[in-house]
Amino acid sequence: GGGRAVLVVVPALNEARLVGRAVRSARQGGADAVVVVDGGSEDDTVQVARDAGATLALVAKCRGRAEQMTEGATAAMALLPSALTDGERGEAVLVFLHADSALPPGFADSVRRALAPDERRAPTPRWGAFEQLCIEGEGQAQRWLLGVVSHTASLRARLLCAPYGDQALFVTYAAFVTALGARFEGDFMEDVEAVRRLRRRCGRPAFAHGAVATSGRRFEELGVLRAVCLNQLIVVAWGLGVDTAVLKQCYTAARRLGGLR
Repeated sequence: GGGRAVLVVVPALNEARLVGRAVRSARQGGADAVVVVDGGSEDDTVQVARDAGATLALVAKCRGRAEQMTEGATAAMALLPSALTDGERGEAVLVFLHADSALPPGFADSVRRALAPDERRAPTPRWGAFEQLCIEGEGQAQRWLLGVVSHTASLRARLLCAPYGDQALFVTYAAFVTALGARFEGDFMEDVEAVRRLRRRCGRPAFAHGAVATSGRRFEELGVLRAVCLNQLIVVAWGLGVDTAVLKQCYTAARRLGGLR
C-alpha cells in the first residue's frame, strides 16, 4: 500500500468458520501484511487462515488473547523491510482485528488518513479505532436489537474516547512501544486496559471512517439484553478496581448459568 505500512494482527481460537472472512477483509482492504496468531485451536483455524491469504499464521507460545496479540505484533513488525529507518518503523500501524470480525473496504487508507498530521487538530493522533461497529444478527428482531447496541457502542466510544476491541484498535508502532511497552497485558479485558493506557499516554484517539462488522453470536447465545447488562456490569466493576481475574471468573460463571461455555 501507499504511505506508512499497515499491518493486521488477528488473534484466533477455534475460529475456522469465520477467520477466513477476517483475513480476506484485511487483504482486500489494503493491508501490507496479515498475521494470524492461533491460541491452540482444535479445529482448522490455522489452515483456513493460510488458505484465505494470511501472510503468516502461527501458533502462539502461550494461550490468551493478550499474548497472541503481543506475539502477532512482533511477528508483523519482523515482516517489514530491514532497510526501513527506526522512524519509518515507528510510523507503521498495527491493526488488531478479532477473528470473528471484518474490516471495511479500503480500511488501510482510512487508517492512514485518520492518523495523518492535520493543523486543525493537535497533537497528531497516534492510535484509534473505526468509527462504527456493526454487530450482525439472525432474524429481524435480533438485527434490530443488535443495531441499537451497535449504534450505542459507537456513540459511547466517540463521546468517551474509549473504543472497545470490537472496533479494531489501531496504533502506531512507536505508540505501541511507548504507551504499552510493546505488549498487551492480562488475560481478560486486555483491550479496555490498553485503551486506558493509550489515552493516558497518547491523548485522544482518532476514528477512522467505516464500520467493522462483527459476529453477534455472543449476544444471541446469552440473549441480547442479558449480554449487554453483563458486559456493562463487568466494565463498571473494572472501573471500580475489581481484579480482572475475579471479573473473568464472574463472566464465565454468568455465561455458564446461561448454559454456555
